[in-house]
Amino acid sequence: MSIYSNTQQKIAEKISSDRHVLASKWTDWHWQLKHSITQVETFEELLDIQLEPLERRKIELTLKKFPLSLTPYYLSLIDRNDFRNDPIFRQSFPDPQELIIERADMFDPLAEDRDSPAPGITHRYPDRVLFHVSNVCAMYCRHCTRKRKVGKPGMVIDDRTIAQRRADLLAAWLTTNAPSNFWTADDRSPSCILLIEIEYSEGRLL
Repeated sequence: MSIYSNTQQKIAEKISSDRHVLASKWTDWHWQLKHSITQVETFEELLDIQLEPLERRKIELTLKKFPLSLTPYYLSLIDRNDFRNDPIFRQSFPDPQELIIERADMFDPLAEDRDSPAPGITHRYPDRVLFHVSNVCAMYCRHCTRKRKVGKPGMVIDDRTIAQRRADLLAAWLTTNAPSNFWTADDRSPSCILLIEIEYSEGRLL
């Protein structure tokens, strides 16, 4: 079975060493993330377009601060014949205007760092906790409110030992600070920490 559109098929065959990439590969999120587009040159090659030299230089400067990443699937949705006005392109591709910082701009617009009592946690409301387990997304949106953290190596959890250490740290914090209705009724363990540990043990978050 071939991939769902001619555009997707062409992109997949440019990426893969296989002559014919089947739909089973294209629909595999591991394959999609592994082949995420992070370079301007790759973007141009896969969509068969050419940016203006000055435009490319400005984009490269933007990438030094705010990285690019989108999966082949998202790339395939971009209209290559009018890509500059395409909504997926504008959502995913670096814009030099991102480097313009105005007085009204906020470093942490959701005040997550202010409400972070421990690494990887935002605790704003008494009965819930937000876990930042990774900064890897299928696509780095240009309007993201966490752009200060997206793609930064210190935020990425790509090692099981580090992941387990962070899970233990979060569990320790919850043991002391979580409200009673946060815990499961049977074993008094934080349900979300159990979920995180299960996900890591099965390799789904790595």
